[in-house]
Amino acid sequence: MGKSNFKKKSWRTFIAIFLISSILIPSAQSISYLDNTPPEVHGGDYSRTIRPGQKDVYFIASGRDIDGDIFSFHFYYGVEGITYWHNSTEFEGSDWLDYRWNVEKEDIDRLGMGKNTIWVFTKDSFSAESEHYAFPTTKGKYKSQNLNENSAPEIKKGDWTKTIRPGQINVYFNASGRDIDGDRISFHFYYENEGIRYWHNSTEFEGSDWLDYRWNVEKEDIDRLGMGKNTVYAFTKDNNSATSNTIEYASTRGRSKDFGISNIINKTLGNLFSLLYHLVKYFDFNLLMSNIFNQ
Repeated sequence: MGKSNFKKKSWRTFIAIFLISSILIPSAQSISYLDNTPPEVHGGDYSRTIRPGQKDVYFIASGRDIDGDIFSFHFYYGVEGITYWHNSTEFEGSDWLDYRWNVEKEDIDRLGMGKNTIWVFTKDSFSAESEHYAFPTTKGKYKSQNLNENSAPEIKKGDWTKTIRPGQINVYFNASGRDIDGDRISFHFYYENEGIRYWHNSTEFEGSDWLDYRWNVEKEDIDRLGMGKNTVYAFTKDNNSATSNTIEYASTRGRSKDFGISNIINKTLGNLFSLLYHLVKYFDFNLLMSNIFNQ
């Protein structure tokens, strides 16, 4: 009988404690996983056009959690079947706050290869996620995501010095070039003289828009080009070693002191006058000596 009464009292105590706890300890929405409200997200400003090697690429998003839970931002995109992520640190607050993803170099290079959609969402400390926001498709400067489909650069001929003579100053050749992939490009000019090819190579430039380059010809090149007719060629080359078509500048017409027609005529006339002068002197001398010996 004693044990039976003890069991009945224990059950009664347990039931009483349970009922009191249910009344005195109300459930709170903010700490109940089942009643948790997911966080929110909105897209903000971002870099709309990206090319490999570009600087200052960013995506801005705003987020909040009305429950006041801790939450974080998550950006992702896919390239060639692989998903790449950027995850922020955790933030706390029920008011809207902004987060800026300053995109890393390796992500910039991948995003610049073609069209990509960037997604972002927020996630709270209970693993509840907001809706996923899609930034409008970024337009990379590559035609394809495959490096093997690199596009060759382009070149156009500009103005140039058409007549050159040795010792001349301000001799130049202008060209314009671009690379639609956004690759770095360089300009290359060359000509041949007596079987030797001479080169002028520019530094590298970057940009998918047309840019102008002027080769201010050096003195030794001017002297060589001024010796006669020479053809100057030019092309562009990108950092993947792809080259443009080669353009040809019309043959430069040298006016050297040795080969100029006017100089040849002047030299010939000078030689004739010199010959006449010496003949006159010779005959005058002979006439003088003849008069001396005849006396």
